[in-house]
Amino acid sequence: MQDIALLWEYMSNINSTSRDILNGKTPYNAILLTFNEEIINKLGVIKIHPDEVNLSPKLLKRGDK
Repeated sequence: MQDIALLWEYMSNINSTSRDILNGKTPYNAILLTFNEEIINKLGVIKIHPDEVNLSPKLLKRGDK
């Protein structure tokens, strides 16, 4: 179960990073155009503040056993 939680943490960090192709929006914000935040959060995806997004290898190392 911890592996799944880590996977969703990785995905949340990736999806909270803005993209040029989305006109500077994040994939998280783009999906809000279709689904409400409650549904997205129930799927395990959370919004991470831009200053707190972690795309460094340190995040991956937290999953090492």
